[in-house]
Amino acid sequence: MPRLVTVALPETRCFAATVPEGLEVAVGTPCVVERGGAPELCRVRLVLDDADACPGPPPATPPARVLRCATDDDLARDAVNHQLGEQAMEQFDREAMNAPQGVHAVAARFSLDRSRLLVVYHADQRFDARRIAASLKRRFQAETEARQVGIRDEAGVLGGIGSCGRATCCATWLQRFRPVNVRMAKAQGLSLNPSTINGSCGR
Repeated sequence: MPRLVTVALPETRCFAATVPEGLEVAVGTPCVVERGGAPELCRVRLVLDDADACPGPPPATPPARVLRCATDDDLARDAVNHQLGEQAMEQFDREAMNAPQGVHAVAARFSLDRSRLLVVYHADQRFDARRIAASLKRRFQAETEARQVGIRDEAGVLGGIGSCGRATCCATWLQRFRPVNVRMAKAQGLSLNPSTINGSCGR
């Protein structure tokens, strides 16, 4: 049975990845992961036993593959990619400035080889960002996807500190959102004040 870890990208909740035989990884290890045919720089969130204990059904899609632990060159390239991602966000916001839906970029990320660009954005209503995605593709010469997210997913991308004093679950280990009812809050001894049980996203 292949070893499994869960890894996370800054703009994505954690997902499963297989680890090749002989490669040692630990929580926090930066590693290069092949996902969807492109290399991504990720960090390990959970390892083997913890990953097995992660709640919820197994993922519907096959796990990604950890290719190697990140090298200094990988980390340096990722730092440059981060700067390019900020430029992509600035351009996205400029081109969506007059949209009535209140559109704004939440995050932008290049794959490690810069062949792909993902822009995550929030809008109050449905917004078609294909024109902006085409403009970004021309500028950065990368296959570009613009993905609209809701307020809960935006909170998961941005992260933050929950009422427990720890990093929010949706930004660390949680793989999918589940409804939380009043009975669950009572079982944890939480106040039923909406500001307590609604989370930082208000949902």
